[in-house]
Amino acid sequence: MLGLAAVIYTGSHATAQIAADTATNAAGRLSVLQVEGLAKQLINQYGFNVTPQMAAAIAVVESGDVNNIAAGVMTCDTRQEPQIGDASTGMMQTLLSTAQWLATSKGYTAYGVPTAQMLCTPQISMYFGLAYLDYLTTYGSAPQVNAFLSGQSELDGWVVQSYNAGPGNSSPAYLAKYNQAYDAIVYGGG
Repeated sequence: MLGLAAVIYTGSHATAQIAADTATNAAGRLSVLQVEGLAKQLINQYGFNVTPQMAAAIAVVESGDVNNIAAGVMTCDTRQEPQIGDASTGMMQTLLSTAQWLATSKGYTAYGVPTAQMLCTPQISMYFGLAYLDYLTTYGSAPQVNAFLSGQSELDGWVVQSYNAGPGNSSPAYLAKYNQAYDAIVYGGG
């Protein structure tokens, strides 16, 4: 079977190929290579300003195990977030309210307004995770983004921490896990 990273598809054939390439194992997990390939296909299709490796590393942190990335990524976890009265769902652990806001207010409409069950679909979970990352890369009022645009700072760390804790909020522990997963994916072990 061809990997998503190898070929870019459009139209209904793309949906069929994605479904084939996102078949989970018996434990309901995708391999990191499948996750990275899915991210690459969606990035190419929708023009997200994110790397497949960033998306795959976030999926590992959110729904995998940074100490055992070979185990893969769960595709349908739901984690209650009682401090904000919401739940994060799917392999990218996107808050349902965030995914719905991205669809209704920010123009990320390829899958309509998602439900929690829709976010359990790997393709849809990845789409809304990428959409939020893409949004964060253009979050113009943040000093970190402005510093990046003027060549003074590293945007990835700000985006990764904001993905977890909200725009501009610091999450050093999350960033450390992300860096561990990213390094394993990029430099071996992914």
